[in-house]
Amino acid sequence: MDLSAGEYRITGNPDNRIRMTWSVRPSDRLSAVEARTDVKGTQARILTAGPRNNFKVDIQVPSKADLYIRLTAGELRLDGVEGSKDVELHAGELRIEVNRAEDYSAVDAGVWAGEIHADPFNVQKDGLFRSFDWKGSGRYRLHAHLKAGEVWLSDTKPAKR
Repeated sequence: MDLSAGEYRITGNPDNRIRMTWSVRPSDRLSAVEARTDVKGTQARILTAGPRNNFKVDIQVPSKADLYIRLTAGELRLDGVEGSKDVELHAGELRIEVNRAEDYSAVDAGVWAGEIHADPFNVQKDGLFRSFDWKGSGRYRLHAHLKAGEVWLSDTKPAKR
């Protein structure tokens, strides 16, 4: 996924489909949004571009999927997806429901300036140039990096703020 700045919620669903819905503030036109999904075999590429402010996107993906996500800036919540995850943001807030720590063979997370909250891996860090690496016996890999902001890795759905 190659996502423009905005607020994203990516969730797993039990069927084998990808669905996207989005909204913009009333003063922006929906025609300013570009959203595209290209599917080839078992791989899909999702691209979005939208207004600079108040662009909100919900994306549903199969509940078992490996994900590669790049977001310029904003908020990204990822819930209910079992598989490897490779996620990077320039600035904002990243929240990933990891299900169980035991599902992962390798986890690396980092932030240039900000905070990391990773309770399933017993990690809490804040400040500049913070990161951690974790090894396990699972079959998935998790890579979560952010230049500035907060990284939250949880074993349950994060509480709404």
